[in-house]
Amino acid sequence: MSFANNKHHLALGRAIDAWSEAEGWIFYIFSLLSRTNLDVAYTIMASFSGFRGQNFVHRTSPGTVVYNDATSLAQLPASLGLQPAVLVMTRVVSHPHAGRITCDAGHKSVSADAGLPTCVVAGHPALTPLGPSEEHLPVAVADGAAAPKVGDILYLLPRHVCPTVNNFDVALLVRNNQVESSEKVSARGRETPLVGEKLHALAASREA
Repeated sequence: MSFANNKHHLALGRAIDAWSEAEGWIFYIFSLLSRTNLDVAYTIMASFSGFRGQNFVHRTSPGTVVYNDATSLAQLPASLGLQPAVLVMTRVVSHPHAGRITCDAGHKSVSADAGLPTCVVAGHPALTPLGPSEEHLPVAVADGAAAPKVGDILYLLPRHVCPTVNNFDVALLVRNNQVESSEKVSARGRETPLVGEKLHALAASREA
């Protein structure tokens, strides 16, 4: 990949170099800990080839690398041509007054941990999401813009996709505007803690 004469590519190249250096330091810290009684048994983070073949369990958590979100798109150069892979479908449920609509996608649908606005309304720059409640999302309509009607469907691009995906049991897979299948969100929620015999079995497998 060439970064010459392109300030965006130069910035991306520096980011890649910085992350590679950070991964190196993470692996170095883990290797030091493994020589002490503070042994690393389990890690969760983005993939790193240096963790392969080590004596700890490493789970890849790619997050926005796979899904993308509004925050990532705002930070990365548009010239990369990146697109989001996840949207939250919502429906307009009320039009309380001029310049305001309400959708049925509160913070139980779109995570609010990234602050306000929690999302972007895809394809509708004149719509600005406001502070959500649990079940509803008020949206401001810019002056002079036509407000969506009650019953209209909108698509929300979360600012932070990782905890948003965690809100749903099932994802619909869409191609060419057609739902092709559904997929269970298997990583949702929490794992059963390793206790008792399961914990001892993991320790024994690592020592073998």
